[in-house]
Amino acid sequence: MNFENALKKILEWEGGYTNDPDDNGGETNYGITKFDALRAGYLDDMKKIPLDIVISIYKKDYWDSIKCDLLPEYIKLFAFDTAVHLGVGKWNKYLSEGFGAENGWDLDKLYERREKSYTEISALKNNRKYLKGWMNRLNDIYKTCKKEINPELIPNKNSENDFIFILQQKSIDQISVIQLLCNNLLDESLEVDGVFGPDTENILRKLFKKVKN
Repeated sequence: MNFENALKKILEWEGGYTNDPDDNGGETNYGITKFDALRAGYLDDMKKIPLDIVISIYKKDYWDSIKCDLLPEYIKLFAFDTAVHLGVGKWNKYLSEGFGAENGWDLDKLYERREKSYTEISALKNNRKYLKGWMNRLNDIYKTCKKEINPELIPNKNSENDFIFILQQKSIDQISVIQLLCNNLLDESLEVDGVFGPDTENILRKLFKKVKN
């Protein structure tokens, strides 16, 4: 599941322009709120927002933000859609609660956790009317992800991508410990190009192979 295919699926659910007074997002087009558009530098009519801006927002603020490229194939769409529909913070909360790489990726448990979120949100204000639609969306995304599962390729917390993904969730103090490990085990300096730029990630992948051996 790549970004283009995942976005195509999400846009099937997001639709076009809306301005529901009961929706806290306000004006929305292609699922992009006016706030998201303003943050991306788009100041014009939301009904006319160019598709290339929409795509760039989805890529930068959602797909890249939660590091979808590092996720198992059958988790990518589920994670992306969760971030889009419930917020990046909500997806990160699920990870902090133990639903991510450190305990293995379990799509069924993630489904149950997201269902619980919808139940909780539907109890607020005028949200009850949205619950059926939310669950229809969740079920569709879940079924699509299930089709991506290949039992022979299901990762565990010892897989290389999960090793990198787990490290990316750590604090700065823990990152400095990782830097020392890299320097000592590989006799190679850890170039800091952001906390996790491409050079840093390459070093960590070498570290993974060194530890595995």
